Amino acid sequence: MRKVLIFTGLMFLVAWSFALGWRGLLQKGLAFLGFRRSSALMGFVWCLWHVFWILQGHSEPQYRMVGVFVTTLWGMSRDR
Repeated sequence: MRKVLIFTGLMFLVAWSFALGWRGLLQKGLAFLGFRRSSALMGFVWCLWHVFWILQGHSEPQYRMVGVFVTTLWGMSRDR
């Protein structure tokens, strides 16, 4: 159980720092587009990053297209 907690904590830190890093860099790089356009573009990039994983069936193999749709909606709405 101790190893599971350590692994979970480390994965959380890695995922958090990864997301903070790329979104922070991308946010600053797209600032010239304005809030709405940069948010939509960042959501689109986020969606592309996750859609291929979903299409391969790693999430819910029987509901791949629903997963893509939900991921697209989530990605496009999370920066507003």
